[in-house]
Amino acid sequence: MDMVLSWVMPVLYGGTGNLAAYLAAHVLLCLLPAFFIAGAMSALIPKETVTRFLGRNSSKAVSYPAAAAAGSLLAVLSHIVRHRLNEDELRDWLWESWRFVKQIFPLLVVGVFIVGMIRVLIRPEWIQMLAGTNSLTGNMAGVVFGVFMYFPTLVEVPIAKMFLELGMHRGTLLAYLMSDPELSLQSILIISAIIGRKKTFTYVGLVALFSAAAGLIYGAWIDGASLLMLALYLAGFIALLAVLLSVASRHASSLKGV
Repeated sequence: MDMVLSWVMPVLYGGTGNLAAYLAAHVLLCLLPAFFIAGAMSALIPKETVTRFLGRNSSKAVSYPAAAAAGSLLAVLSHIVRHRLNEDELRDWLWESWRFVKQIFPLLVVGVFIVGMIRVLIRPEWIQMLAGTNSLTGNMAGVVFGVFMYFPTLVEVPIAKMFLELGMHRGTLLAYLMSDPELSLQSILIISAIIGRKKTFTYVGLVALFSAAAGLIYGAWIDGASLLMLALYLAGFIALLAVLLSVASRHASSLKGV
């Protein structure tokens, strides 16, 4: 019994500590503003406008730039919230914000707690064994680190330095740094709840593929590979991506046919 407790308690403490640190650092400055902004966008922006510019039937030449420029809406929304809300709009805004809290926050708490427990179980020497060379396995390990060892943006640089000191290859480190902001266990859970498992799997797969390919090519350059070899790596990645997209397109077409 004592042996079990000596193994379980550090894991639980790791999850609790990670959750406490995450909430202390992110609730006031990140989570609450994000929920209020999401609620404002849902309550104040007409759904017809979103569908027109970002819907599945909209032109890609319009939808992608519109999605990229959507961040500029934050300043407009902050002005609206301060100056133009009447009682009905304020009520809708608060209700939509609360709806996002109920939908997202429980999954976020569970994800952060699980990440903290997993982090306790990872031994430092495993990093060098799995990610010490610029191989496909090493770069995929870097992507896995990015998923399960989520760190806030401000501490990514110290964490990257730590990984280098532990023997992580620079190419693998790049794969980790590219995947860490985009993928984490909690973000995967949240995205899956919103857009479904199939689309989430596609999103995660593409991010992992691009991150691993970038790390592999960069690592080969660090190791002194010739320009011809780098070009072959890049051509192989483009060919693999084309094959995967073709398979996905055929699968989608067959599903529509059914």
